[in-house]
Amino acid sequence: VLVAPPPLWQGGCPLCRQPVSVYTARDVGSGKALATLPCSGIYGSVFVQDGGLGVASYHFDSLGDCYISYAQAPPAWRLDDGSPLPEKKPFTDASWDADALIFRGAIEWDPPFMGVRRCDYEVVFGADLSAVVGGRVLLDGGGRETRFGPPWNDRDGTLRYLRWTPPPTTLFGSVFVQGVMYAGMLEGIASYHFDSQEDSYISYGSAPPGWVLDDGTRPPSRKPFEDVSYSADTRTFRGTVRWPTGLDGATRWEFEMVFAEDFESIVGGKMTAYVGDGQARDSSYFVDPQSLPVLASGTTFLYVRRPSALTPAPLVLRDP
Repeated sequence: VLVAPPPLWQGGCPLCRQPVSVYTARDVGSGKALATLPCSGIYGSVFVQDGGLGVASYHFDSLGDCYISYAQAPPAWRLDDGSPLPEKKPFTDASWDADALIFRGAIEWDPPFMGVRRCDYEVVFGADLSAVVGGRVLLDGGGRETRFGPPWNDRDGTLRYLRWTPPPTTLFGSVFVQGVMYAGMLEGIASYHFDSQEDSYISYGSAPPGWVLDDGTRPPSRKPFEDVSYSADTRTFRGTVRWPTGLDGATRWEFEMVFAEDFESIVGGKMTAYVGDGQARDSSYFVDPQSLPVLASGTTFLYVRRPSALTPAPLVLRDP
């Protein structure tokens, strides 16, 4: 089993430390890959940045119809003559290398866009085609370039794209991490995991060493929610977490979480801490990460969902 932050299907080989995934590792007996790809290629797929569809999203409808969508681009994004960006900007000279998982194409601007007349793209996709993991954009023949990077790594100024998937219709099957945008390294630092209504928990698997209970022990890697209820109509989850030995003086946490319509984030609710005598001590409030700057008083929580493209279960090879 590959134990690593998302993507969960890849990690370092325990022997040689080289990158390996369930799509490249093979069964010794049959020679078959341990898992098959969830899709056969990029055509029919859309890849998005944090801004979502229409904010420089890449659309691969077919080899002859690949384009960048600016349909929802910020108003400040303008061509150098002040005119708005086209909603659909086609790639020219498009090609797809199915063996290397590399798309190549060019975008030409007349009038220029931010001083650039031509962008040559080399886009490298991950083994499961869930994300862009490498490549570059050469500006005006190569004097300057912008690089792509895996979206699950630390943010370092590279372009980051994930395969777009429709928003979920239910809470369950989702993971939420702290912050205003998803980062895999944040899983296990009080991340919320909603596998099912019967199996929902807080993960402390990667909690900092200083996070200890009042008796000096570490919190468990999985702390289950108890007394769980969920209203699909209002997208409201309620649950209790009990700390018999105490955590920062509290013995019980009562949660109410309200989720966005697309389940991309927690947009409302609160967590109230109770002390040993049952008295409420204080509350911390969940705030919509998109509402920054946060103006709420007291402690606030910001949580966003792990993208769906990083959670599908691979089609794993099974014995006949």
